[in-house]
Amino acid sequence: MLLLPFRIFLFLSITIITGIAFKHNGLDIFLGFFAGVCFQFVFSYAIQQFINAYVELQNKALENERIKQFSMQSVEVVCPCHLKIKEAVPFRFNTENRYRCKECRKAISIFVEPQTAVFTEPLQDTDTTKPDILNALAK
Repeated sequence: MLLLPFRIFLFLSITIITGIAFKHNGLDIFLGFFAGVCFQFVFSYAIQQFINAYVELQNKALENERIKQFSMQSVEVVCPCHLKIKEAVPFRFNTENRYRCKECRKAISIFVEPQTAVFTEPLQDTDTTKPDILNALAK
């Protein structure tokens, strides 16, 4: 709320001080005002570009960290406590897998149980009016 009046005050103060400094050195006061305004715009632009570059670098670092996290395999688990909170946690096969529940704050271990399933091959031709398809399905 007070930021806009402060900025206006700062802008006018720097402009007036620059004009007075120019006048004190024997130059035109309006040239000093103009130089003060130009200096503030250039300085503001430089600071804005620096902030944009810094924020972009921070976003790239966060994006790289997120990509690194996504590169890990994750598994959706349910906390064994009474709250039954579902969470997606990173999972690795070469280490012991643990996580801390967001709600109950207990340390939970994750165990894997291998299972097998029958692999099915898709049908190449699904036109059931052909007799060859019906014979292949009957086998």
